[in-house]
Amino acid sequence: MAIDKAKAEEALLRITLEKLATDGLEGIKARDLANEASISVGTIYNIFGDLDHLIMRANCQTYDDLADKARAELHIAQRNSNDVLDQLYCLTEVYIRFIEEHNNRWMSVLNFNRSHGKGLPKWYTSKQYLVFAIIEQSLLGLEGIRS
Repeated sequence: MAIDKAKAEEALLRITLEKLATDGLEGIKARDLANEASISVGTIYNIFGDLDHLIMRANCQTYDDLADKARAELHIAQRNSNDVLDQLYCLTEVYIRFIEEHNNRWMSVLNFNRSHGKGLPKWYTSKQYLVFAIIEQSLLGLEGIRS
């Protein structure tokens, strides 16, 4: 029976995000992921190459989730006020709420990044910069700050 690679990939990402949310990085074990996704361990490695790649993909989703929340809240804040400081306070509140609501996922991102140092691929680090770019756009409204 052939495995639908796209469905397996989607299931593995979903399961990995769930495990990160409940157990952090310590909860990511290939055999457990494979059992939950009803696939072989080898399929995980065929799709992602290694567990680090799978974790990075899940962490990218965490970055995307934070960026989406920040953009949505910032849009509301900008409609309510042109004050850059109000917008920065808004972004700070979004970040704090996100960490409170997704603490294990966020700690997994931080711990993974810390343990891998500067050896992370560009496609992954560009997701980090996506979040910083949202802050940068608000900072550009402060007098005297230019990129």
